[in-house]
Amino acid sequence: MTTYFEELGAVPTAVVDGLRIGAGLDRARDKIVVAVGSGGSFSVARLVADLADQGGSLGVALTPLALLARGGMPVGAHIVLCSAGGNNSDARALARRVAQMSGDALTVLTGAGDSALKTAARDIGAQVAEVPLPSGEGFVATTSLAGLSAAALAWLAPPEAVALATAGLQRLAPPVGAAHVWQRATILLLHGANSRAAAVDVESKFVEGALGHVQVADYRNFAHGRFHWPMAHPNTGVVVLSAGSEADLAERTLAAIPESIPRLHVAEATPGPAASLLLLLRSLHMVGDVARHRGLDPATTPTPGWGKALYEDAAL
Repeated sequence: MTTYFEELGAVPTAVVDGLRIGAGLDRARDKIVVAVGSGGSFSVARLVADLADQGGSLGVALTPLALLARGGMPVGAHIVLCSAGGNNSDARALARRVAQMSGDALTVLTGAGDSALKTAARDIGAQVAEVPLPSGEGFVATTSLAGLSAAALAWLAPPEAVALATAGLQRLAPPVGAAHVWQRATILLLHGANSRAAAVDVESKFVEGALGHVQVADYRNFAHGRFHWPMAHPNTGVVVLSAGSEADLAERTLAAIPESIPRLHVAEATPGPAASLLLLLRSLHMVGDVARHRGLDPATTPTPGWGKALYEDAAL
């Protein structure tokens, strides 16, 4: 198994492969796009939904439990199932329901190799995006997240977004001067509509990698009372994420926060949908910076027996 820091080095290749695969998919023209994923793949689902929103559709991100609890598939929506391996217990539950779907209303974003989800999708004539992914990925999603997310951008965004994303790969690096924030016990993570997928993924990796305590809110929801937390718990830092045109609102929010509270603004200035992908990729490096500061490796987090049993439970 590779370390998280080694996996970061393979991210650009995964992105280039994902962009190539995604560009070959038939365009989703539905007015509603429902993206489904769990664990690290929920971050991909969130990005798919956000890209659909930016393209003028209504994007919704759900976990497999939330989708399957409906009892039936949403009518008039394009369903996008996101799963790197396609064989975990929740992915297999989705595979059992795929027969209820229309092939032209389903897309699967997944890695290469056989899986129950991929087989079920192909049986009904759905399009499947197979992104080649390096083997040996650790406990949290890195290269799989990057590859599937890049495929989503090339599929759902205008062609110029692919060129902008490719150029932006040269700028991927951890934030500078962030140690004063990482020293805090709690991180308030604030985001906008286009930076939401990055926030979802940072929260996921903080928790799955046992890196620390993080609270997530969008800029305006933070304004509805969540500001009480850092006043009552001074061992708190603030990280604000912004993508593209969100920077002004992000800075306005930061300006209202007392200077005594350590803060960091991670801004991706690239215009359009490419900013959402590039910020998500930059957040991988930000997580790596936190992990180095705290002497941890999120890719090698020990898994307790009861946690493995929960993961493998065919509850759905």
